[in-house]
Amino acid sequence: MVRKQPRRPEPIERRPVLDAAKKDEMLAILIRNPKAFAAVYETLAVKHVRDISEGHGLVWRTVLAFYEHYQTLPAEGILNSDLHNALGQNATILTAEELTQLDEFVAYAFDDAEHGADIETSESHCRVAIDTAKQFLEECKIGDLNLAIVRDGQIALDIPDLILKHQREFSLIQSLTGRESEVLCPEGWEDKPRLTLSSTGIPVVNELTGGGWAGGEVFLFLASTGVGKTTIAVQSLAALAAQAKADCLLGRTREGKRPVVVLITLEETQPEFRLRLLSSAARIPWSRLRSTPIAELCSRRTKGAVEETKYERDEFRNMPAPAFRSEKQRLAQAVQIVNEHLVVIGGSDKYEGLGGGGVPQLANEIASYFRQHSDRYPIAIWVDHVSALYDEMAGADPELQRSQPQTLKRIPRQFRDSIARKWNVPIGLLHQTSGETTGRGPRARITHADAEGSKTIAQYATFAITLSNPTHDNLCRVATTKHRREEGRERVAHIDGDFQRLVDRDKTHTIEFGEIMDRESMSDAAANRNVCAPKIYTQIN
Repeated sequence: MVRKQPRRPEPIERRPVLDAAKKDEMLAILIRNPKAFAAVYETLAVKHVRDISEGHGLVWRTVLAFYEHYQTLPAEGILNSDLHNALGQNATILTAEELTQLDEFVAYAFDDAEHGADIETSESHCRVAIDTAKQFLEECKIGDLNLAIVRDGQIALDIPDLILKHQREFSLIQSLTGRESEVLCPEGWEDKPRLTLSSTGIPVVNELTGGGWAGGEVFLFLASTGVGKTTIAVQSLAALAAQAKADCLLGRTREGKRPVVVLITLEETQPEFRLRLLSSAARIPWSRLRSTPIAELCSRRTKGAVEETKYERDEFRNMPAPAFRSEKQRLAQAVQIVNEHLVVIGGSDKYEGLGGGGVPQLANEIASYFRQHSDRYPIAIWVDHVSALYDEMAGADPELQRSQPQTLKRIPRQFRDSIARKWNVPIGLLHQTSGETTGRGPRARITHADAEGSKTIAQYATFAITLSNPTHDNLCRVATTKHRREEGRERVAHIDGDFQRLVDRDKTHTIEFGEIMDRESMSDAAANRNVCAPKIYTQIN
């Protein structure tokens, strides 16, 4: 019997710890190069620089104070004067040896022979200082984290919380940059491609948004509890996965890689979601999939061959008979498509604690998946849902409960900046409206200001799309109440829960005076004004 060799862990890429000379160079550039200073001064604190030496900390504190007062960096003579003044007020700050080192550092910092005469304007000096500052701050934070975890021979009990807290600080460090803003119309701007829209997979949403969505955009969908938010995501996921499959067959993919659509779920369990998605993808009623063993689905390639499949006669009425597939065939095809072109993150015990680290944690999960599957790339991402994400975040960091509106407001922007723009994909976020909206009738228009927990949650969204409470036959008003590319619009749609889809009904229904009305009845009423009134749809009590 051959014993398997233990799997070796993948090697971790490492770098040397910064030495004293590199830290001196960093600080010298920072106190002379305005662009480099502006990039880091709000993050690099005096306590960090004091880790180099007390003298370095005094220099940085003096430069910060001068900048706060005059909004410019001090010249060598002014800096020496301010340092001597500070030392005069407290002669015990530095030892004699540290005083000598301080004088040597200031002389070094302003020695153009050491750095070059262009140190104050040089882009390369700026980049070196910022990159070194990021490494230096990382080393400081690593020391803080080590001290927080192990102290006096004891290990902290809340290690995951400590890591999440420091993860946010590491993210802040990585955001340091000396980039300048770009000109609005650079040379050749007119030849660059315009905004390219792709289908959301939901026809009524495409109509409201001028054709769909684009990479880097964030769509926020809002509705009362149980009014079809997950149905919208399921419809889009199924349609986009089918389109991804078609693109693969036609050779329309990036570098031969496999396109996939991603769902991050913090509420739906995978078994429950699986049936909803397969219902939409295979066009089999959800109620039938829930109540019928898969082995007992119909295998006959005739529309409505048995009593239980009579729905097929209407569902596939425009499909030629030779192209029709049985329930079992459609389900098998749907399973193949979703397995190949859908990625689900969350919804199982494997992902316990998902969301506690907020959007950065979700961004890491996505990045980790595509590192492991480099032959794939995302085409769209859905998140179900924002309220559950906030609850996980607040559970991990109770302090967030004091700032719920601000935290929720930031979430769409974080998704945009750290995921949508990074991967150049659109993101759909689901969020529920406040409990107060539950009792409203279908004529009551719901807006993004009705969102649970934050009236400003849509500030950083490209579109906010709301669903009103439905009528007795599941008609609702779908509206764009926040919009960047198109004017605000509104349409009538049918929430078809059994087939997991939102169906455009704007050709048969309209909205007049806040009511959902049947167009045919309105035409009859117009022709016979005193004979009949248009049919008005109301909500079930």
